[in-house]
Amino acid sequence: MITRSISEGFKFAFSGKRILPYFVTYSVASFIIVDFFRKILDLVTTRGNFSDLFISLGISIPVFIIIGLIQLWIKGAIIDQARFHPKKRSLTKSFKYSASRYPTMFCALILYGIIVFIVSLPRYIGSLFVFLVNLILFLLYPVIIVDKKKCLDSFKRSFRVFLRYPLEVFVTWLIVVAIYFVITIIFALPMFFYFLGSITPVETKMYENVTNEEVLIKTIIPGISTSLSSPYFIPYFLVFSLAMAFNSVFYQGVQTRLYINSRKVEI
Repeated sequence: MITRSISEGFKFAFSGKRILPYFVTYSVASFIIVDFFRKILDLVTTRGNFSDLFISLGISIPVFIIIGLIQLWIKGAIIDQARFHPKKRSLTKSFKYSASRYPTMFCALILYGIIVFIVSLPRYIGSLFVFLVNLILFLLYPVIIVDKKKCLDSFKRSFRVFLRYPLEVFVTWLIVVAIYFVITIIFALPMFFYFLGSITPVETKMYENVTNEEVLIKTIIPGISTSLSSPYFIPYFLVFSLAMAFNSVFYQGVQTRLYINSRKVEI
């Protein structure tokens, strides 16, 4: 069941129409983050001002909230696509169906956030509780979309499936997270080398008898800020956004196929 679910999820993710919605939202989010980070760097080097930073922050927060709400809608559509895999289903129909399940997904999102907040409060062991909650609710959204369960019933169903297949859920989660991490690192490396290449020429101009703080403020930070402002940086963050979009579709594809396959086993 584990191998089959991961294999199906991986094949499912290789679809331009499924990746595109996430790619658009991740690209917009990446652009906002880059612009905000650049303004902070300019402020550190006295090339910027607080007013620009606060205006950017005032715009960024509402936009990120909207993006998050849109991505919840996208998640429902992608899960709906995954439940029919390998059969083809219109993405338009999936988005319409996701819209009908949106109130339940939003309720689950709020309740999930409350649960995570509460279990994270204990010192030292809070992170362990959060990890357990993530495993227990690994199949939460597939339950909502596939079985049309209500909010609380979805939590109960996800918990019952986890109790029935704890090893399968844990191993699948572990492999998916590992693949997610590897893909992220691979596609983040070009950005890292881009920044490294933009900073190195500046560092060669350093002279003796300067403090580390002066080196940071006068050379490294301005080099990074200039790199973020350059049009040559656009392809790098677009490629990274594409990788994140693929990861999201892959992750949700595996979640859904694992749930579908677990239901087949029960039957």
